[in-house]
Amino acid sequence: MARLPLPHVTPELETPEFWTAKIDNPDSVLLTSENIDSLNRDIASNVYLVDVLLIGNKVSGGRIRKAIVGDFEHHKKRTRYGHNNYPLPESFYKEIERRMDLDSIPEKIDVSFGLTTRRTDIRSLPTSEIAMEKKNDYEFDYFQHSALGIGEPVALYHFSNDRAWAFVQASFTHGWVRTVDIGIGESKKDIKAYLRPSEKLVITGNIVHVYSDSTRTRFLGSLGMGSTVPLVRSTEEGYAVQFPFRDADGNLLMKEGFIHGSEDVSEGYVLYSPANVLRQAFKSLHQPYGWGGMFETKDCSRYVLDVFATFGIDFPRNSRSQLKAGQSIAAFDRDVSKKHKLESLHLARPGLTIIGFPGHVMIYLGQHNGRFYAIHNTWAYRKKRWFVQDTKHIGKVVVSDLTLGEGSKKGSLLERLTEIRHIGF
Repeated sequence: MARLPLPHVTPELETPEFWTAKIDNPDSVLLTSENIDSLNRDIASNVYLVDVLLIGNKVSGGRIRKAIVGDFEHHKKRTRYGHNNYPLPESFYKEIERRMDLDSIPEKIDVSFGLTTRRTDIRSLPTSEIAMEKKNDYEFDYFQHSALGIGEPVALYHFSNDRAWAFVQASFTHGWVRTVDIGIGESKKDIKAYLRPSEKLVITGNIVHVYSDSTRTRFLGSLGMGSTVPLVRSTEEGYAVQFPFRDADGNLLMKEGFIHGSEDVSEGYVLYSPANVLRQAFKSLHQPYGWGGMFETKDCSRYVLDVFATFGIDFPRNSRSQLKAGQSIAAFDRDVSKKHKLESLHLARPGLTIIGFPGHVMIYLGQHNGRFYAIHNTWAYRKKRWFVQDTKHIGKVVVSDLTLGEGSKKGSLLERLTEIRHIGF
């Protein structure tokens, strides 16, 4: 286990106020809602993001079959270890192929649209079995695409032969979701009314709980940072909101829920300023890491996505795509000198800049005593000790300076850095 705070980090560096104090005009609002709409269109043009509401009522069955088979073949040709630490056998994949029911996919698919009614996983295959690259590596399940929170829109293309799983398109990926976690609407209008209400409540805390009424006797579900719900009305006690449900027949229902006034929420999106980004980022300090949203947690890219979602900024899901968002300050090959990278970091604006390399993304904090710092959700780092490489487990959101990992075979965060991106214009 890594000892916290990490090397070159003191407790004062683990507060947003420390970094905000270093910024000129930290509370100045940099983007209006119209600017953010333009930024979102720009991001969507450069990365894989899907507006589910723009998907047609009919899609090509051949295209969906190709996507399903592509994910299946990707895993089948690799050695994957299941929960019992044995390689997944041929019989496992034959059963998955039978379950996918590919022969029933028509030439033209009639698309249904729905909302997730529970937090759920989106999987590359219709199974709860895990897929590890090596034995005992239970924290990394390669069948896990991502996780979806409550109220996320999906287009339903196909079902497994027992209808326990639905193959869906979400905004940032496709995959298999448990059917019981989706409420299917009568039309896209039902989904649009929920996603684009006249007034909305934005979740700005890590977790906010929703109840059936102000007595808070019946728990309905939890919403994560960056989620939004239609705001019905504000009261002295809190907020009445619309909340999605699935009835016994799988249909989408909207009921009224209640969020207490003490919860960390905002009526409308948070104003986009450096100080507000840092405040949002530090709310998740020391929150646990989870690959692809496993264990109801976040990985590096989901953490960044959720922080910027509170401002209405639509990020893609994976780190590689996120590092194409906004405007490029600098991009490097791996072998570019540290000096050149540091010169480029002088141009970066704390809070408004993301940095990273293939497989990892961070929010830039700024400089202190000649060192450059970021806040990020990370699993581990490597440290050289004599003639061996120690792996120091972190597994949470931390502040670190960019020399972390220096001397290891992979190199420091700075040595690995390939992208510096300003999230704005």
